[in-house]
Amino acid sequence: MYRYVLILMMLAATVAAQESNPAEKPAEAVPAAEKPEAAPPPPPPKPKAPPRVRTGSVIKQEFTAEKPAVDSESPASKKSSSAWAVLTITLDPGRAASVFDYVLSKDGTEYPCLDLADGDDSFKGSRRNYATAESKTCRMLFAIPSADDEYEIVFKLSSESETPVKLNVKPPPPPPEEKKPEEKPQAEGKEKAGGESGGSEGGDSAPAD
Repeated sequence: MYRYVLILMMLAATVAAQESNPAEKPAEAVPAAEKPEAAPPPPPPKPKAPPRVRTGSVIKQEFTAEKPAVDSESPASKKSSSAWAVLTITLDPGRAASVFDYVLSKDGTEYPCLDLADGDDSFKGSRRNYATAESKTCRMLFAIPSADDEYEIVFKLSSESETPVKLNVKPPPPPPEEKKPEEKPQAEGKEKAGGESGGSEGGDSAPAD
């Protein structure tokens, strides 16, 4: 009888000790932290709209030192210039263009249109006016002093002031690269005491008699 009582008392003491010691309790499961959702990639940049002029849009700008293809009847055939500008303009429906409509301007000097071509045709000197009921493309030829400068295209048939349209606009230069500090050469180690020669200074002395 006493043996059973003793066993029950020992079991009760063991259970009480486990409850009083938190280190022996099984660790509670901690829920894993949810990973933050990845940010969506930024949208691609929208393409810039072509420059607008009075009668349409300048969809292409060619500034070059090489003379474009011109026929012998073109006013530009006998003209020499250090640079040339060819502007491709898509006319708005119902609008017209002529060699008298636009000039290129730089620092107050105007450079007139020399010839007009239909689409990708060569400059023939036969078309001075271009009118269409639909949206069509034409090209205008200008003789300019430099292919590297910026110019303003000016509509000459109106006295109304308009916002200048810059052409041949150069992108801003990239920022200069930061120069990394030059690494200083490490100091040479101190010379070993007594030099690096294998023998002792002064040589070996002769044995005494």
